[in-house]
Amino acid sequence: METYHPDAVFEPQIAALEGESSGHEGLRRLFADLMETAETAEADYHDVRDLGDRVLALGTYRFIGEGSGIEIEFSLSIVATFRDGLCTHLKDYGERGQALEAVGLSE
Repeated sequence: METYHPDAVFEPQIAALEGESSGHEGLRRLFADLMETAETAEADYHDVRDLGDRVLALGTYRFIGEGSGIEIEFSLSIVATFRDGLCTHLKDYGERGQALEAVGLSE
């Protein structure tokens, strides 16, 4: 949690269904929930761009369910905003094009 601002907000792809997570406690709950149901949870970012006070990270997330062994892999397209060296906001757009647009870039 030392890299996150105390009021940081994370909007994962499922935020439309479950809402965003905010603050250290909200982030801890989100990460704990993910790890509780995962045998394996790995993010692989193949394209990371420093945009000053923001970072664009494009990659994939691989999840294997604990007990079930069900494997899911999906795209990550995250924009992270920083202030005073701490992450204040993360949003996973899911779609590469939407994340690029959000930071004013194109393919």
